[in-house]
Amino acid sequence: MSDTTVQVKTGVTTPALPPAATGEPRKLDDVMLAMDVVDTLRHRTRIVDMELNESAREEQLIARLKEIYGAQGIDVPDKILKDGVKALAEQRFVYKPPADSFSVRLAKLYVSRRNWFPAAMTFTGAIIALVVGWQVFWAIPQANEWKAMPAEISRLLAEGQALAVEPAVDAQLAGVAAEGQRAPPPMTTTAAPAGRHP
Repeated sequence: MSDTTVQVKTGVTTPALPPAATGEPRKLDDVMLAMDVVDTLRHRTRIVDMELNESAREEQLIARLKEIYGAQGIDVPDKILKDGVKALAEQRFVYKPPADSFSVRLAKLYVSRRNWFPAAMTFTGAIIALVVGWQVFWAIPQANEWKAMPAEISRLLAEGQALAVEPAVDAQLAGVAAEGQRAPPPMTTTAAPAGRHP
């Protein structure tokens, strides 16, 4: 509170606390009154628009504000009115949004998560389902089939050699089986040929 008094039309004077009781350089009620003055000026833009002379603008605004507050039955000291007019000129009580930075964008993204989060989770779930389905229904069966391939080649070689009558057919079957055993598994990189080294 300040050392000023605020009179209301009812004739009751509200006493204020002495300055030493609060220990603040600016009193809270002074700041609140200045904010109210700025709010009154902002909402009554026609008051500001009507004042054309820059040199007399402050005095005319103060006089008009005295009329407005007098009509409401509030006696506001000139110092408070001058502080309010000065605060209006400095735009002290005007909200200024923060600059658009990475952290502000992250904050806006977090605040709007209700809009995008369900779609993002659906998309992520679909990707995970595709990857799991690919692994379960294609990659793992292919890997298991490839692991069983050497035993199958050996079994087929044994059957073929048992049926073969000519030694040339035996040799040809053994060559095909050796090629099958040496073949690299699918989706693996082959080593560089022995004669080429980077």
